Amino acid sequence: TQLVGRDGRLITEAGMEELKSALVRDKVGFAISKIELLAFRTDFDLDRHTGLVPRYIWTEEVARFCFVWIIMIGAVIAVRDSAHFDVDLMPSPKTKREQGISNLVVHASMMLMAVVFAVYGVKFASLGYAQRSEMTGVNMLIIYISFPLAGFSWIGFLTEKIVADVRMIGAPSKPDLGGETSNGDERR
Repeated sequence: TQLVGRDGRLITEAGMEELKSALVRDKVGFAISKIELLAFRTDFDLDRHTGLVPRYIWTEEVARFCFVWIIMIGAVIAVRDSAHFDVDLMPSPKTKREQGISNLVVHASMMLMAVVFAVYGVKFASLGYAQRSEMTGVNMLIIYISFPLAGFSWIGFLTEKIVADVRMIGAPSKPDLGGETSNGDERR
């Protein structure tokens, strides 16, 4: 590494090559040694509520809170962009109407889960309102509110998709003729 003023250090090209060639065991071992250092510097007595907990351990808790939010935001974006995976339980639709029905089944199922997240997420968030984080001292509502917000966001996006599905079902559709023409002859 090389020194970069008061901002810290910068990994050099040689350092990057060394990291790339390091074995996974070495990388994991390095992380575990850091965790062990934190554990040995902590001497908190649970019975007497005394002792020392290093100030920088709270960052792990904040990272966990951010991880929860990232998951919920990612799930909302996946629903909005239809970037989630689908499992084909029904045969492939041949017409626009069948495609609309297939989409409607998927979106209605997702809507059910969105309502569960919204309704029970509000109850879950109210539990968080009465709790405080041990390390950072923040109200846990800040973390728990991500669940009902995701549920309500899903409901909004899925409502748009369900309306589009119903329109697709109601629209006059032409069958996908696949291998046949309208008079029954095969296409070539």
